[in-house]
Amino acid sequence: MTRTYDYIIAGSGCAGLSLALQLSKSSLPFKRVLLIDQEQKTKNDRTWCYWSHPDEDWYPHLNFRSWNQLVFRSEKISCDLNLGDQRYHMIRGADFYAYCHTELKKDGRFEHLQTTISGFESEKNLALVQTEAGRFAAPYIFNSALRHSDMRGHHVNFVQHFKGWVVQTQTPVFQSGVATFMDFTVPQHGDCRFVYVLPFSANEALVEYTGFSRRPLSDAEYDEELARYLKTHLQTEQYQIRETEKGVIPMYESRFINPYGPRIISIGTAGEASKASTGFTFYFIQLQVRSIVHLLQQGKWPKSDALRKRRFHLYDRILLKVLNARETSGDIVFSQLFMRNSASEILDFLNEKTSLVRELRIISTVPVLPFLKAAGRLLFRR
Repeated sequence: MTRTYDYIIAGSGCAGLSLALQLSKSSLPFKRVLLIDQEQKTKNDRTWCYWSHPDEDWYPHLNFRSWNQLVFRSEKISCDLNLGDQRYHMIRGADFYAYCHTELKKDGRFEHLQTTISGFESEKNLALVQTEAGRFAAPYIFNSALRHSDMRGHHVNFVQHFKGWVVQTQTPVFQSGVATFMDFTVPQHGDCRFVYVLPFSANEALVEYTGFSRRPLSDAEYDEELARYLKTHLQTEQYQIRETEKGVIPMYESRFINPYGPRIISIGTAGEASKASTGFTFYFIQLQVRSIVHLLQQGKWPKSDALRKRRFHLYDRILLKVLNARETSGDIVFSQLFMRNSASEILDFLNEKTSLVRELRIISTVPVLPFLKAAGRLLFRR
């Protein structure tokens, strides 16, 4: 038998749980929602960071830490970033999972199934998912579990890869109210590499080594770079590693595609919520799922790409082309951005909240020739 639901959410990570919460809080008249995942997420396997104005603080009670002071460092500059009324927030994965599961358990309309998904199909009025536990159907299936990308040979498909240590030091090392947004003063190794430092107290912080390149590093390479940073930049070798996190985020010029038909709606990274030029995802997931629920309430087709403007995809592609050509480097690009623009303006630009006039002014502050060449290559290819 095929069991039928009002909605099915395939994948219960950040995107799937965020959508489930938005559905639960909405006025939509549904009776049954099925969430499917091959594992029940409970561990603190990742953290999500985002910045926002006060009216866009998505889960203020879940913000493990928030900072209103950031610093940016490179070989060219070291500067404090004035965020205006914005704040930089950090949410721990374990806290987010626990909150979502607790809230959804209060809503009897939601059912959880732990199993493996093997595929999807779209029929005229129904979407179907095949799993090891059987077949299930709904008018729409929201998919963050399976990803497919239209890979092409001329595309630049980088990944943002990272490993972080939550370290506790024997002596005070960190400024608890000041987070390091990007520190490019580490060896670049021909790539784009930097370190985040997100302090929890004077003796504890998440120190994360991050790269933009075609492939991630080995564990030994991350560990070597993290240990070097703690020794040479933070002047400490006396610390305990309390937690680790590691991840890979696609920063693809190639677009994600949906081979399953129109009733399978891709969300999260599969639905292009991971910004290809920065890797930041949490903020765009929240916008995406809120838009989907709004469209459902209006009786419209719940497109997952209804929010992002096409020109921002173009900006992302141009930056990837620039980094790949190596005619300038990531540290120079970001250094010039923060030297020549206010931090609050740059953060709005990265959150795609700016006007075209402001965007052109910001773009004019980066190394012009490499960006013009990259834009020309894109237009010529098209």
